[in-house]
Amino acid sequence: MIDAVRLLPILGILLFLVPLLWSTDNQDPAATARGFVYIFAIWAGLIVLAAGLTRLLRSSEPDNPGPTE
Repeated sequence: MIDAVRLLPILGILLFLVPLLWSTDNQDPAATARGFVYIFAIWAGLIVLAAGLTRLLRSSEPDNPGPTE
């Protein structure tokens, strides 16, 4: 579970770079709007995914871990 949390920023960076691969031959305003909607959806999805992973990570921790020595 911790590995998934650590990979979340890398996933976010890769998903944010996807619009750079889209064709930009014409400066269509609809294409720009689609790009903004995509970025917002990825941003919101990453927030929800981080919250879900955090909740799962908290529930898997022991209640009283004690000293770590």
